[in-house]
Amino acid sequence: MTGVTRASADSPAGPAAAAGPAAAAGPAPRYLGVDLAWRDSTPGRPANETGLAVVAADGTVLDAGWARGVDAVEEWVLRWATPGSVVAIDAPVLVPNATGMRASEREVSRSYGRWHVAANASSASLPWLGGRDLGERLERAGIVLDDGVQSVPEGRTSYFECYPYTTLVGAAELGYDERRPRYKRPDTTLPPEARREARAAVCDDLLRRLGTLSAAAPALQLRSHPVSRLLLDEPSPLVDRAYKHREDLLDALLCAWTASLRAQAPGRLQVLGHATEPDARGRRATILTPCRDGQRRQPAPQPLRGHPVASAAAPGTPSGPRGGVTVRPTTADDWREVRDLRLEMLADTPRAFGETLAAAQPLDEQAWRLRAARGTSATGVFLAAVDEADGHWLGTMGGYLPEPGHPVLVGVYVTPTSRGAAAGVADALLDGVVEWARGHGDALFLQVHEANDRAIAFYRRRGFAPTGATSPYPLDPTALERELRLPLQ
Repeated sequence: MTGVTRASADSPAGPAAAAGPAAAAGPAPRYLGVDLAWRDSTPGRPANETGLAVVAADGTVLDAGWARGVDAVEEWVLRWATPGSVVAIDAPVLVPNATGMRASEREVSRSYGRWHVAANASSASLPWLGGRDLGERLERAGIVLDDGVQSVPEGRTSYFECYPYTTLVGAAELGYDERRPRYKRPDTTLPPEARREARAAVCDDLLRRLGTLSAAAPALQLRSHPVSRLLLDEPSPLVDRAYKHREDLLDALLCAWTASLRAQAPGRLQVLGHATEPDARGRRATILTPCRDGQRRQPAPQPLRGHPVASAAAPGTPSGPRGGVTVRPTTADDWREVRDLRLEMLADTPRAFGETLAAAQPLDEQAWRLRAARGTSATGVFLAAVDEADGHWLGTMGGYLPEPGHPVLVGVYVTPTSRGAAAGVADALLDGVVEWARGHGDALFLQVHEANDRAIAFYRRRGFAPTGATSPYPLDPTALERELRLPLQ
């Protein structure tokens, strides 16, 4: 047996026996990702590395590392699994066909082919079936296969087959609206001397996008663990072996986030292979994949009981604000609060706005009254989210009409302690602006700084997509603002 390369000195809170029925109280479910090397170790050839990652319900990365061989991967899963945990495996785990291709693999092309995503064929005739071997071992340990069709008993640890490419193009938050990123192999259309640098650049961009999932629901907090944090802080290597080492961990984190989606937002997934015949034990060879509306061809998987529900079930679906928050238009009498929050936002996120703190600070009361009065303007709206308990302002958001039929979102800011999908403040403010915009056009537009990843992640979760239009950022013409659009009809 080849051991696990430990990436964390912390010991898991729960025993491997978590695969059985849940106790009345115990550790919370976890979401495990396994980017499995399909070929297991042999006496003459060790297995390739398998990437491993486990996250908590809030997206905290609890462990990240690598292993070689199915024995070591099984040990790692049983070490980290708690009652009700979900394991997503990037490998064929149920292969009933002697030859050819599984139905679920054909359906990958039907749903995601437009994004240049397809699946390799797997059958029992292949010499590398590490996923099937791992699945059988997990089931002997009491972990059940989740094919998305049958219900998983509450409290039972389960595993399912996933495919990271479908997560990349099926999760709108990541912004792959036209095609998958080419981060696996070098692009052979480029000159040989440029291929590895280009691949590394694509991988770094992918990781930057993964970093924005800290604001998603469910979240993935790459900076919460020293190993996953390095994916953001260090550039991707050019040497093939080192690059593959990084890529395996990246895919494992994608698998873990897919497991979190499966548990906390099942309506965002579809069951590829849903209609296939079950085997003698009632199991179907399915792949559970995140999807956008235009990719859905199969039903969503059965919900898993005993898991938290993500605050935003799907991109475009708002979250409600926490209790005791009122969203209302501003008036001229709110000028002090408008001033104070404007100065705060210009200091907190200067590149998000077209005004500098130095320019705003000298403005007098009359100027701030004019700004505050826009909340009731005939050509726009300006909303504030106010804590009902103490009257503290939590955020603002506005809209205006630069021309008829073209509403534009502006003035977006939420205080640091009120951010995130769980708080729901930004969602509630946007709901108000969207309601106003519906009376003025078929879509709501905005301009966002190209490096404002946190804002871009929020807008993508709510259904905004790039139009392709860009313009120079007013305060720095070397940077760009990108136009996003939200359909309203």
